[in-house]
Amino acid sequence: MKYVKLTLFAFLVLYAQILLIPSIGFFNNYLNIILPFVILLSVKSHENFALIITFLIGLLYDVLYPLTFGLNGMIFLIISFVLINYKSYFNFNQFLITLLISFAVNILYYITLFLFYLFSGEKNTLLSVSFLLSVALNTIFTTLLFFVYSFLIKLKLIVANEQ
Repeated sequence: MKYVKLTLFAFLVLYAQILLIPSIGFFNNYLNIILPFVILLSVKSHENFALIITFLIGLLYDVLYPLTFGLNGMIFLIISFVLINYKSYFNFNQFLITLLISFAVNILYYITLFLFYLFSGEKNTLLSVSFLLSVALNTIFTTLLFFVYSFLIKLKLIVANEQ
């Protein structure tokens, strides 16, 4: 049942990222709410399940961006693999540790996107004030959303029959 709940939650996060987040922009920067879910999945669930779901979420997210098809799936898979291998060294219940991990994940994500756009010949403006603002904003929200997602995963829904 835990895997079903996590899978449904993954598709809910993907749905929110695709439909709701683009309408909420801060100085032309958009939040990535999939990254905290990738961190949560890598830390709190079984390894094989986390790798499969993060890869599928990345591919489904890339369907909307044909230029980068497969790139988000690859980045999410690499992030998940690294976190799975090193999760025993960190206590993710501490805010500062989670903040530092979120910062590292966001730097890895945006540097990989930067390198892709650099080598593909696209006009690249990622290394600017906007890039730094995006990393800072996403680091803060990734940390906060990690704890919100952790709380939501722990909730149990109980249906009581009243007669």
